Amino acid sequence: MERFITKESNRTPKKVMKLNFLKFEMKNSLIDLETYNSISELLLSHSVYISTYIQLLNKYINLIKKASSLKNERNLLIKFVKKLRFFNNYYYFKELIYVPENLDHSVFKILQTSFIESSSNLQELQSEKDLLQQITIENFQNENFKSKVTLETILTRVVLSNNKLLEVIEILNFVITNTLKNEVMSKTLNENLTISDNLNKTMSHVYCIFVKFNQWITEALKLENSNGNMDNELLELVLRNETNNTGNNILSEDDELLLQEIDECQNVGEFNQIVWQWCDIIRNLLRKFDEDITKSLNLNGISSTTNNNNDNQTFDQEIKNELKINLPKRNLSITKTNSNNNSRRTSTSNRHSRYGSANTRATSANSSFH
Repeated sequence: MERFITKESNRTPKKVMKLNFLKFEMKNSLIDLETYNSISELLLSHSVYISTYIQLLNKYINLIKKASSLKNERNLLIKFVKKLRFFNNYYYFKELIYVPENLDHSVFKILQTSFIESSSNLQELQSEKDLLQQITIENFQNENFKSKVTLETILTRVVLSNNKLLEVIEILNFVITNTLKNEVMSKTLNENLTISDNLNKTMSHVYCIFVKFNQWITEALKLENSNGNMDNELLELVLRNETNNTGNNILSEDDELLLQEIDECQNVGEFNQIVWQWCDIIRNLLRKFDEDITKSLNLNGISSTTNNNNDNQTFDQEIKNELKINLPKRNLSITKTNSNNNSRRTSTSNRHSRYGSANTRATSANSSFH
């Protein structure tokens, strides 16, 4: 900021105007091929998250089939599966990011009809999407071609959809780790039919990473949010607790992550680069999530208590290591906390899990999610 400050008063307005221009130019720059590819990867990361979560729900539904008294609970989870599939259709088929203005829409069924009308043939939709993507990339590669859509226009609708998705997943996490768990125990008294605490921790942690990713997109570009429609309830709750904290508690790893401040990107190139860094982190995180689902959900519903104890010790260590995730540093500034004797504050909730006690369809030519 100091480079825009000068002692000559008559030059100050000029420098301030330059700074405002740079900020304006950043989020209102027209989309190019590099930005198109980075947003494609961003969408794909959310699609993979949804697919992984659907896999978790399907496995759990199969697990609790063994108890006839849990019919209502199964139906509830099936409803959530349908809701997540609805979101996945947006990330994979409906959000095309950008369609060149010179394109003949009549050639593409995916551009003429609603998803409901054309979803009977997903293979045809996939083929059309691939072709449309190829044509769009070829247009971008033409030196004389310029899009007419800004970065802010595209990312505003993406962030709003992300918020809707994350709200549903937050509720689903709570249902699985609290309400459903209590119902299963009261009806069956079988602990093997509940989601393990270890998997609960992973679910909560992955959710927090996506919340932070969404916040980063909004704040790194300074997207318009005057009406608060891009706000996230969890972030507001953590910030409120931090403000009202008397210094007697130590922050959990996830809360520390959510409290990290975010710097504005200096240019679109930097934004694109950091998006890919985020997606690389998320790819590894979702791979770990998938492995944890396989570990925790024994479809036979029977496991040795001794083995479970040993596995839990190993799993706890893995979770502890995984929580020390290396997020892109350029645009995350650690929030400094003031406390006596340099003590760290923790939330009153469980240290790792916010809610409890102790194959993707998407592909991309240059995607990191292979």
